Amino acid sequence: DYSFLEDFDLVLIGSPIYNLRLAENLGSAIMQSNLVSNLEGKQIALFVICGSPELSADVLYLPQLQIPLFNKNVIATKAFGMSSKNDPQSAVSFAEEVYEKAAV
Repeated sequence: DYSFLEDFDLVLIGSPIYNLRLAENLGSAIMQSNLVSNLEGKQIALFVICGSPELSADVLYLPQLQIPLFNKNVIATKAFGMSSKNDPQSAVSFAEEVYEKAAV
């Protein structure tokens, strides 16, 4: 039950990639629960973490998270791929982007 999301204005949703797809729990939550309906009117930031290069992550994996949330207010997306997942500055840059866009 994702009704607790009503207490938040900004929601970050992220997933590691396993076997070329989103983590099973998140995929199930998006498709079979009230997660999507409870995101209505929220600002959303999305990210994925994988061992592939960023280009592959942007093209293959991030859309798996974006497509079910197509009509929602997604303010930022980030694919943490092979070169950026271990770089602390990548996370900081993403957090700054989310902060700046959420403040508008």
